[in-house]
Amino acid sequence: MPAPFTVRDQDDPGRDLGGWDENGNITLPGTITVATLAVTTSIVPAGAATQLAVPAAGFLIGGDVTLYRGTANELWTDDRLTVQGTGASSVCCAVRIAGESGPRFYTRGSGELQWGPNTGTPDTNLYRSAADVLSTDDSFTIGSNFRHFGVGVGFYGAVAGAMPTVTGSRDGNAALASLLTGLATLGLITDSSTA
Repeated sequence: MPAPFTVRDQDDPGRDLGGWDENGNITLPGTITVATLAVTTSIVPAGAATQLAVPAAGFLIGGDVTLYRGTANELWTDDRLTVQGTGASSVCCAVRIAGESGPRFYTRGSGELQWGPNTGTPDTNLYRSAADVLSTDDSFTIGSNFRHFGVGVGFYGAVAGAMPTVTGSRDGNAALASLLTGLATLGLITDSSTA
């Protein structure tokens, strides 16, 4: 490998025209226009101000995957984007607001969604706890209507049960006893009544 060198402008010795560094990388400032660029390893920006400019059609990767600018400030693909984490707790995606100290939203390798105040550990989550079960360890607030189309429901940790049918005569206490039993089964009340 040749020794590192830098090419300087003959009329302006302070102007760097490029060179070869100790790692074998060729550095060329400014804009380079080519019809086809074949990269065997990677394109590495030389500085913080360096940007990668591509045609409006974007990238075509592997002949079938696209990545392009869909509209102002948006990166699009017409294909599937898979983020592979290193483990269940690894952060696969984080969303933050410019200028804030941390993300407000995370997705973990386990599929868990987490939200936080952007200043520390996330404090709200949503995840799959078992087959066909979506869970959160936190509070859940509904701002409008809630309709349940399932066949069972349970409250305050009670096992989900079907809609109770109240039986017995209204003239006596049979209907009341049936109602109390049904509400207690759903977990809505603790039946401490006596006969």
